[in-house]
Amino acid sequence: MTAPVAVLVAAALWVGCLWSGPPWLVAVAVALLGVARRMARTVPGPSSTRAAGAGCAVARSGAEDVHGTPLHPAATVVVALVLLGAGLAGGRTSLRDDSPLVGLAERHATVDVWARVVTEPRVSAFGAWAIVRITRVDDRRLTGRAVIHLDADTALAVGQPIAGRMRVGATPDGGFGAHLRALGVSVSLRPRAPPVARPAPWLLAHTTVLRTRAGAAFDAALPSGRAALLGGIVLGSRDRVDDGILRDAGLSHLVVVSGRHVAVVLAGVLALSVACGIGHRGRLRLALTMLWW
Repeated sequence: MTAPVAVLVAAALWVGCLWSGPPWLVAVAVALLGVARRMARTVPGPSSTRAAGAGCAVARSGAEDVHGTPLHPAATVVVALVLLGAGLAGGRTSLRDDSPLVGLAERHATVDVWARVVTEPRVSAFGAWAIVRITRVDDRRLTGRAVIHLDADTALAVGQPIAGRMRVGATPDGGFGAHLRALGVSVSLRPRAPPVARPAPWLLAHTTVLRTRAGAAFDAALPSGRAALLGGIVLGSRDRVDDGILRDAGLSHLVVVSGRHVAVVLAGVLALSVACGIGHRGRLRLALTMLWW
């Protein structure tokens, strides 16, 4: 698959995810991908090899268009991926809205909750909050995302399991609530007491160490404002970034995607390189290579 074709495939799926359609569109998309594969096999190609899979069908049909072959398989794949994204987005919305947690929120129930932290706590105009993934409620196994309201001095890290007695309520109204629902959050949690937190798994804890050290290096080398912006871009640490300034400058998109994904990958690569006996310089080169990739 060539780079332009990969961009086309990713763009088609992304466009589909912007529209929340009925979940049965996933079945339609799978059927269309099968049709595209059969169409690609019936079109004569410049080489003797046959395309395998819908992705190859896009690449092959794109190449054959230079020789005058119609682009029907490629168009079918693009339509299928748009429908696939819409069906997946709609399925996620249905799971969120039909979750048993919503019923607990309607009753404002107070229950014992076990969850895992999935975002770092943030302090905003709506107070201190973080997003967690619920794993259990009382004696039932329930899963779903929730926003937990915290005290400003509560220290939690991504990946930490937490537990406590909490009141379940609806998500906030307005733009903040819409933002949370777009992230898959179905309910809000208000602990009756500070939640009990246990250590995060080793890999996630190691990424926190890496991000802390990188943040300290930024602070030592740059003025506070620039260090905070660099930390937001590279590490996803937005606590010290002035969102108003970024919004006015049109740079909010620079800190939307968290750098924790980068930290997770680097932590795994470094751990594997240590296990393989690679030296310090070799680990540095490998980390830089992975960061560039």
